[in-house]
Formats: sequence, C-alpha cells, structure tokens
Amino acid sequence: MSRKIIKLPQDADVRSITRMNTTGFEPAKFYSKSDLEELLKPKVEEVPEEKPVRAARPEPEPEEEEVKAAPSQKKEVEEPRSRRSRRTRRRRSERDAPAEEAGEERRGRRQKKEKKHPFASLISIIHALWVDRFLHRDLCSNMMDYQEYEKNALSKVEEIKASLERITTRNEDKEQAFKEKYFIPLIDELGRFYSSTSQAAHSGQRSSIALQKDIEARLYGSFDIACRDLGWFKIQEVHPFKDKYNHFLPQQNMIGTVEVDDEMVDLVLQVHNVGLMDPQGKSFIAEANVIIGVAKGFGGG
Repeated sequence: MSRKIIKLPQDADVRSITRMNTTGFEPAKFYSKSDLEELLKPKVEEVPEEKPVRAARPEPEPEEEEVKAAPSQKKEVEEPRSRRSRRTRRRRSERDAPAEEAGEERRGRRQKKEKKHPFASLISIIHALWVDRFLHRDLCSNMMDYQEYEKNALSKVEEIKASLERITTRNEDKEQAFKEKYFIPLIDELGRFYSSTSQAAHSGQRSSIALQKDIEARLYGSFDIACRDLGWFKIQEVHPFKDKYNHFLPQQNMIGTVEVDDEMVDLVLQVHNVGLMDPQGKSFIAEANVIIGVAKGFGGG
C-alpha cells in the first residue's frame, strides 16, 4: 500500500482527518521537513562494475619462407670457413708435431718409472712382518720362542726386501738364487714360530689363539698365494697339534719325536721345515720336516 502525502493548511482539523481514515485508509503519517526532502530526492541506480576481460593470447604467426631458407643460406656461408679451419688445423699439427713427440717420450719414461715391480705383492707381505712385530710380541706367551723368531727372521726382513727389489724383471736364475738364500729360510722360521703359537693356543690362551690364527693366515694364505701367482710353488699346509702323522701313507718327513700323553700320540708337534709342492699342488717338491709325539716309554729323539 503506497503512502499519500497530504499537505494540510495551517487551520486544518487533524481530528476530522483521522476519522476519515478509519474507513479503511492507512492512518495518516506526518513527516518533518527533512524527511520530505529525503523522500523527494531522485533515486540513482548503482551500475555494477564490469570485470576486466583478459585479452586472448595472439597465435604465433607462421614463419615466412625466407626464414625457412636461412639454414641453407648459412651452410653456403660456412663452407669456405670449414675449408679454412681444415688448413689451419693442418698447419697447427705440422707445427706441434715435434712438441707432441717430445711429450710422448716423457709420458713413456714416466710410465716406465710407474710400472709396478714384478714382486711388489711379495715385498709388501714380507714388509708386513716387520710392521706387525710389536703386535706379535705382545700376543706371544713364550718370549724365548719370539726372540728366536726375531733373531732368525725379523732381523733379516730389510735385507730380504732389498735383495728382492733389485730383481726388477723376471729372471729364473736370479729368482732361484733368491729363494734358496733368503725366502725359503724365512718361511721355515715362520713355520717354526707358527708351531710355537699352536702349542700355546692348544692350552687355551686367548692371545696365543689370536697370534696362531694371524701367523697361519700369513704363512698358508698371503705367502702361499703370492708364491703360486709367481709360479714358484705351493706351501704344504701342516697344522701342529691338529694334524696326525700317518705312518702308512706319510705326507710329511718325520725328523724327530717327543714323548707325550696318550691323547697326543702321533700328533705333529712342530713344523721344522715347510713343505713345498708344485704351484697346482699335485706333486711334492719337498715334504715338510716335522716332529711328532710318541707314547711314553718309546723314547724321544
């Protein structure tokens, strides 16, 4: 229902107007001047802001035929340059040839100096005995046996190394002389020291067990492998206080006996000289010389 604004004269009777509105008209409402001014203002419709529309990305224009033809033109330009570069390289190679030959000679001399010694592996294994001497001394329970090993083996390590280092090329005669004079006596001493550590380990001493395993690994491991690689021989494995001497098919040469308790009869007690076999281990060069245990009453010797 819309409202009607009635402007009344100053002398109008308000009560009569109210009575007129009781018949269904909306009760009269009186406005102040400020209300009338507000109602009479023209309404301004708000225009919604338009969101900016992103411009579509322009599609790339197709390349012109001139651009496609550029590689062929470039090739035509580069051909003379390639001919010049070949001539330049040829002149440089002719100029640098003497320097390159001198460089090759220097490299050849350097490679010759850096060439590995044919006995480098064996030299390293021999040197390790000297390096680990204090470790072996601390683990050894029998100082008399260690001093014997030190006197007959360790004291000669440097001399043995120097002698082997002088053999710079493979030479059968020189190698045989080295083996007889230096190497075989060294591994014989190592075999006797191994027998001593085996006896101590047999009693259950932990340090002696550790020392026995170390010497065993060197004698039947490192030294054996190096000798077979050189084509010299294989070291016969004999384990004192473990291996028994076979009287019917002996694999060792018995050179002495010691009276022992019954449980140790026929045990190999000492490897006096190591046994040597061909590198494939099929035949003996020399059997190991051993001392075995015999029953009491049969005498030792």
